[in-house]
Amino acid sequence: MTVFWVSYGVLWLVLGVQGFAFLEVIRQIGLLRKQIGPYQGAALVPTKIDMGDPLPELTAITAEDQRTASWSDYIGAPVAMVLFLSTHCLTCRDIAEGAGPLAREVGDEASIVAVVEGEREEVLAFARETGLPANLVAIDEAGVTAKGLGIEWSPAALSIREHDTLGTAALVNDIYQVDSFLSEELARRSADLAGSTA
Repeated sequence: MTVFWVSYGVLWLVLGVQGFAFLEVIRQIGLLRKQIGPYQGAALVPTKIDMGDPLPELTAITAEDQRTASWSDYIGAPVAMVLFLSTHCLTCRDIAEGAGPLAREVGDEASIVAVVEGEREEVLAFARETGLPANLVAIDEAGVTAKGLGIEWSPAALSIREHDTLGTAALVNDIYQVDSFLSEELARRSADLAGSTA
């Protein structure tokens, strides 16, 4: 009978060691994801958007004064990045926290717009909690704008070219991917301008 209890104890000891080893593997994967995350590019989804088509109407209200919004309220630069976020998405929250600083960094070179899906009060609270400037936020309660564009995932980013032309859609997981995507769009525009003057 003693052999039974010893083997039973050894079995639980082995199981405990394997459990801790499994948790360590998961922790290492998390650390690896955190380290390489900022260097991964956005997952482009070019077939979802008809590139070159005119930008459809924005179906939203402004966060600043809750009036009917239009793209011209947000897009002042030739290149814009539209972020499609949701109030119930943790990744969206992380991206929203970085959108204000990114908008300040790019200045007049590009416009950043956050089209946030959710009830008006939820979106306003979301913007306040994440530090997302109200002048960047369009409240689209039912997500009509994203659905109309064929964007059915969140968070997503959409590049806008020459103020009103659809660019490329992408699935984004953090603000670094948004920054990288925006940098690629700005570089593409610079190359197009340089090519047109040559």
